Amino acid sequence: MITLEANSLSELAKKAQTECEKGVVHNLVLCGNFSYDESESEFAMIHDGLASEWQDPRKPKELLINHGQYIHKYGDGLLFLVRELKKKKDSNRACISLIGMEDIINSHDDPIPSFMLLQFGFAGDDPKTLLAAAYFRALEVLCFLPINLAEISQVIRTLKIHFPEIERFQLILHAFRAYAKPGFYCLRKASIDSAEPTLIAYAVKEKNFAQLKDWLDSKITIEESIVCTDGLHHLREAIHIQKIDYNHEILTHLDDVLNDMQRLRLIHQSTSHGKAIAELEKNIKQKLLRIKELLV
Repeated sequence: MITLEANSLSELAKKAQTECEKGVVHNLVLCGNFSYDESESEFAMIHDGLASEWQDPRKPKELLINHGQYIHKYGDGLLFLVRELKKKKDSNRACISLIGMEDIINSHDDPIPSFMLLQFGFAGDDPKTLLAAAYFRALEVLCFLPINLAEISQVIRTLKIHFPEIERFQLILHAFRAYAKPGFYCLRKASIDSAEPTLIAYAVKEKNFAQLKDWLDSKITIEESIVCTDGLHHLREAIHIQKIDYNHEILTHLDDVLNDMQRLRLIHQSTSHGKAIAELEKNIKQKLLRIKELLV
């Protein structure tokens, strides 16, 4: 276990990033005592837009999942926090539990939140200090941790509206497995996977190679933790219909990529990390690059 403490959220994120760049850290604990103003800091505001997408009760189509759909699954989760703390400031139930055992057991290898629990409370008779605790089953620190800290800041700002006496907050964040993955896409869909099938078909028919290459780049340049083949399936179907106008190797490579991605999905069922995954992901990107070259 490694415990890191800082005087600001940005410093906390930086320390976690530095530590995890050395390798995976199990049971990483991040903590600090902050002025309330830290929840409105430049660091929190820079990531506020992405945090809002993750907190939105309605999942944006660009995301595979978001936290808001789980927080508000059985009612307004933030309103529950406020009501619980107003009723009993030292309540042990003033928490948001994003997923339960049913979600985990039935998830198989589908995406579910790694952000599992967020809890708040007040200690003793001190209404000025808000206590905050968060638990993550896994935490990517380069791209996702800043968003998560901005999400927590948003909730703190909401609580401040209802508890104006808050002047500071104590945060402790526990991640069972923390890691750094450059280019991690934070469960955001590649643009080809969020594109409407009719748009993909139209681009193929019109030979809009610039658009097709941009869509392929959206799969090549990002690091995905969830295997999503929607866009490539639609691309394969559209090119098959128009195959007389396209190099025959493109369909062959697309079939190979889709087969490799199915293999990757099967490997993910037994492990989330390892050399086999890295090699397969590299092969997939190389084949997508070759498809790009053939789009002329």
